[in-house]
Amino acid sequence: MSIGALFERVHHVGVAVRDLPAATAWFVAQGAVLVGDPYADLAQDVDVQMLELAGLRHELVAPRSPSSAVARVLARGGGGAYHVAYAHADLAELDERVRAAGGLVVSRTTHGWGGLEVAFAVFDASGTPYLAEFVALPPASPPR
Repeated sequence: MSIGALFERVHHVGVAVRDLPAATAWFVAQGAVLVGDPYADLAQDVDVQMLELAGLRHELVAPRSPSSAVARVLARGGGGAYHVAYAHADLAELDERVRAAGGLVVSRTTHGWGGLEVAFAVFDASGTPYLAEFVALPPASPPR
């Protein structure tokens, strides 16, 4: 199975930032619109602000502590876009489908943005890790 079969549509792009208020202010100055209030995702050890720019949701993610996975990404010189989140109808069967596509589910939580269930999976893209987030949308959610 190819991973393309897992990707129903883009939900948002995750952007690793060092300073959430400063990054939020920069994006708003570029024309972004805030989507809700910032929140603490304690399961992932990050602070998050969702916003929309150019018709695409961006999830600004800042580490709450040096042990956060996002802090490690930033310490390695990373930052900016670091994951793509895809809407997925049913996360119950995701583990098996990810494994069949050569990936590994590395994290699950029900404390994603807006209380949505999310799962993170890593795939080997020709020697480069590709981090994908899968967001379970409620059945009644219309496409955005």
